Amino acid sequence: MKTAGKIATSVALMVTAACNAAEPLMADERLSVEQNVVYAQGKTRRGSKPLLMDIYQLREPCDTLKPLVVIIHGGAWVRGSKTQSQWDIRAKDAARRGYVAAAINYRLIPDRPVISDEFLPVRAGLIEAKADLPSRGTSRKNYANGITASIEDTAAALRFLTSDAPEQRCIDTSKIGLWGGSAGGVAAMHVAYGLDEYGISIPQPDVVIDYWGMMFKDGMMDAQDAPLFILHGSEDQRVATQGAYDLKAEADAKGVGAAMYIIEGAGHGYSGIRIYDWSQAVNGLRLLELTLNFLDAHLKDDAPAPVYESVIVD
Repeated sequence: MKTAGKIATSVALMVTAACNAAEPLMADERLSVEQNVVYAQGKTRRGSKPLLMDIYQLREPCDTLKPLVVIIHGGAWVRGSKTQSQWDIRAKDAARRGYVAAAINYRLIPDRPVISDEFLPVRAGLIEAKADLPSRGTSRKNYANGITASIEDTAAALRFLTSDAPEQRCIDTSKIGLWGGSAGGVAAMHVAYGLDEYGISIPQPDVVIDYWGMMFKDGMMDAQDAPLFILHGSEDQRVATQGAYDLKAEADAKGVGAAMYIIEGAGHGYSGIRIYDWSQAVNGLRLLELTLNFLDAHLKDDAPAPVYESVIVD
């Protein structure tokens, strides 16, 4: 993207803000959760590290296999987890909507990840595209490792969920969504749009939800790629809002369906973005409903057609 260099200098601050909206009062007894499932062993300089996910879905008989949504947390590649900064709640939101939702952990920079041979070209591509990766006391090499580890681990989660007896978890492996925020949005988009050029084969997502993320490389999208939903604050000082406009422009140019919602006056994360709040509704739909409707449109056979639009929400 044209402004990615400016964005990259502030990526180290991509720590998701504290939530401003409470979880709706809906009984969690409706949900089942399979906690701390080991989906891979991540290599680090200290040895292997079990990579964990929590898998949520409605507590009901599996009469029909359900679409899968993988939830990827943010935290600037230095912090965060599957249960922090509302990402477990996002998984519950998706599960209540009828999805199997897997919220994942991935290796962070403090873990000192070791990238596999398969993903080393991804790391090299990131460094080549953005020699000014953020430092802030952390070397560019370590940042490249952290970003690549999040991409590699998200791919590993997809491979696990689609191969480890998915029918026993009621997963329809032909219908997959990725939903990430901040650093998690980076991982989601690079997995969806950026691995084919390296010959890396993964279960292909059918839709991507990007909350206040970015892409380091431009030109990654192809016409047949997964549609993209973008949510971003107009005053985001950590991931520049121009990146959202660039994502939408690239999607439009490549013929990839995309919806973009810019929240006027909002900062990074949930700082001014209130996905449950009627005050930020668009055409009578709150931001969470718009998100879930976008997932439905691409993952459920009986859902209404997707809405591809660009809206500035005052």
